[in-house]
Amino acid sequence: MTTTTSTRLWLITGALLSVAAAAPVSAQPGLQTEADRIQAETRRVEQEREQRFQQQQAERRIEADRQDQRRQQELRLQERTPPSSRPTPLIPQNPKN
Repeated sequence: MTTTTSTRLWLITGALLSVAAAAPVSAQPGLQTEADRIQAETRRVEQEREQRFQQQQAERRIEADRQDQRRQQELRLQERTPPSSRPTPLIPQNPKN
């Protein structure tokens, strides 16, 4: 696992923990009016949505990194494989005249 991947996983874990720790609006002290409660609920929902978006973005970046690493490994393997053991192309090559 690369440093970048472990950092991203750490960020995702932190985001998940903060969502889990969020108290429901009804349990928050100091909300006197219905408007205050609605405003607080709206903020909470927006924060959860933003955190989910950030988590999805991080997961996409991690998957893209993994795909890049697989491609690089495949290229390195191809470079090490001698041409005689590589599969022959399906399209016949035209001989030079």
